Amino acid sequence: MVPNLRGAQRAADCGLDELVVVVSADDEVSMRNQGLTVNEVLADLAKIGDLAQSVGTRLLVAVACAYFAPARGTVTREERPRVVEAVADAGAGGVYLAATSGEEQPAEMYEGVAEVRQLYPQLDLGVHLHNRNGFAPANALASMMAGATWLEESFGGLGGDMWFPGDPSVLGNVALEDLIHLCDGLGIERGIDLVKYMRVSDKITELTGRPSASFVSRGGTRADLAAAHWPQMAEPLTGEPVPEMDKAAMSGPGEETHKADETAYAQLRSIIVAGELPAGTWLRETSLAERMGVSRTPVREALNRLAAEGLVEISRNKGAQIFSFSPEDVTELYDVRAGFEPHAARLAVPRLDNDDVAHLAALSARMEEAVAAGKLSELNALNSPFHGIFVEQCGNRHFAMALQAVMRPALVAHTFRIYSPEALKRSMLHHAELVAAAEARDGEWAEVIMRQHIRAAKNAAGARPSTR
Repeated sequence: MVPNLRGAQRAADCGLDELVVVVSADDEVSMRNQGLTVNEVLADLAKIGDLAQSVGTRLLVAVACAYFAPARGTVTREERPRVVEAVADAGAGGVYLAATSGEEQPAEMYEGVAEVRQLYPQLDLGVHLHNRNGFAPANALASMMAGATWLEESFGGLGGDMWFPGDPSVLGNVALEDLIHLCDGLGIERGIDLVKYMRVSDKITELTGRPSASFVSRGGTRADLAAAHWPQMAEPLTGEPVPEMDKAAMSGPGEETHKADETAYAQLRSIIVAGELPAGTWLRETSLAERMGVSRTPVREALNRLAAEGLVEISRNKGAQIFSFSPEDVTELYDVRAGFEPHAARLAVPRLDNDDVAHLAALSARMEEAVAAGKLSELNALNSPFHGIFVEQCGNRHFAMALQAVMRPALVAHTFRIYSPEALKRSMLHHAELVAAAEARDGEWAEVIMRQHIRAAKNAAGARPSTR
């Protein structure tokens, strides 16, 4: 894309096979954007056309503010045709009418495209859209009905926006995936696989750090919604028991969907807890669905559950990312655990049965084996259920639920990879002594060791000293 003759000459020297020249239909925008009046740009355009023909480069022209201009209003019916006539005279191969302001209306879009199509049938004709007023899909449809053969947009809506005087908002371009989705719904074959395109869009937004603005990325497709399921109600609002359902009726697609939800949740939680993805990583539904072999709906359900647990942070219009813990966060989480988890251990140990104690011993032994083998990535997945037994068996359901909400994010911040060899050895010894206290059913012993264990873990994880 070039703004003037000098830019076109530089582009031609690079051997590019296409030049895109921007010509505004509004003088004020032209002066502010390119430092030239519309007439001066059109004079340059004729010379650029000659240059393009001499080097064998295709010329494409974008007519900015083809319908509406800020700080002014509607572009007159004389101004747009004047620019398009100059485009044709310059020998351009194509032109697109840009809805630059994002305030364009479907009726004027249809009229403008139809007029150009009738007067200059030899030109490839397209449109470029912005979506400040929410009419972009309707404007795309109106333009195609009037004869536009292509739509220009961007991955995930990346790009700039027309700035309005006094308006700090930048809404970006229309996301092309939304227009592909629209064409799919209309049965218009565009030769683009939406699922594959969204993988690329996810990658682009991951690299740029700007989440996709598209509706299809945030809201999913009809197929995604059709694969969703209603949560099962334990009892109706009347308080009467739910009639027992036929087991055969409960099987089939609904059951499979529930299994997919649980699988996606378990896999994604395991990935996060194991530290396979670093804190702050954006979690793209399309990429995760492909990795797990499920549709996007179970992934979305999993992200919502993980957000409730404090493992994932979901931002409106941005997406989900793994929660990033500051040193202050780590300190506060361990301080809360140090205050409550030892008490839970004291309550739980006398209540443990032989199976619980055997499970604790097996988990402790497996963690020692993982340390000996240098498989530190396996420790978080073993450490979580080890501590969970003490919390779950404490005999106070509300206390357990509150403590689990704190422990889950704490265990993500608690990564054994940053432990020194001495800290790892101390942690394993604490686990072994907690097993011994459980075998003796000595709650006070377990309470003392659990408090020492959490304080040591806090220091090993690099938390800051408490100021209290």
